[in-house]
Amino acid sequence: MVSDSNLKIISIIFYPTNIAVPIIIAFSLGNIVEMMLALVFISIIPFFLTAHYAKKKNINIDIFEQDKRHIPFIMSLASFALGALLFRYLNSTLLYTLCLAYLNIAIAFLVINTKSKISVHVAGVAGVATFATYIFGLITAPLFLLVPFIGWVRYKMNAHDLYQIIGGIAVSIVISFLTFSAFYPI
Repeated sequence: MVSDSNLKIISIIFYPTNIAVPIIIAFSLGNIVEMMLALVFISIIPFFLTAHYAKKKNINIDIFEQDKRHIPFIMSLASFALGALLFRYLNSTLLYTLCLAYLNIAIAFLVINTKSKISVHVAGVAGVATFATYIFGLITAPLFLLVPFIGWVRYKMNAHDLYQIIGGIAVSIVISFLTFSAFYPI
């Protein structure tokens, strides 16, 4: 049996902004400046804004309460939108598309959150697996094996029910694939 503290550690490791880091590094294609900018707009700003909001509201950074999740979604989508504009200006199509995918997922989650919670943790892992598989091919498909594992962790933590986990997976994969297909056709 996995202890509650171990579940929390796994959840922190796979926090949505943390799981974005490897894909940002891979998609930066060796351009350190673009990598740092992507880290700032996709990972660092959303994380710190969410952490600040959680601290200010005296709630867990996972923000279990549905009625308190809309502000972090709005703050994150603003960061993703700014990142998309910047990468469009820099003519960095891959990172532009990555920011658009995160932006589109955040918009969908903001809308869904008005009626129900949805798992951002599993969405983060499913999105990264989708991005990687779309760009690098089936060699990265084993990343999808992390999705049910993180879903199980979030379920065991009582953070989400099965429908919220499946919803996070489905929405993330569909939006990620559609965004990359539209803006970064291979």
